[in-house]
Amino acid sequence: MTINAQGRILVPRDLRRSAGLLPGDRLVASVEDGALVLRRLRVLIDEVTSRYEDVPGTSVDDLLALRRSDASRP
Repeated sequence: MTINAQGRILVPRDLRRSAGLLPGDRLVASVEDGALVLRRLRVLIDEVTSRYEDVPGTSVDDLLALRRSDASRP
């Protein structure tokens, strides 16, 4: 793969198919041990949800709403 002048990378079809990526999928990029890692946003949300499902009195929806509220403050 090559990064073009606009900083874009075209992910080859075989890699997209292997990863189950579809047009419109939202991805989150991070760098881990010097490697660029792409993850589906939905997968990350599901991981966070599972971490907090045993916390009494706290729903992930409540936590996300609180986070969004904090992020919207100047």
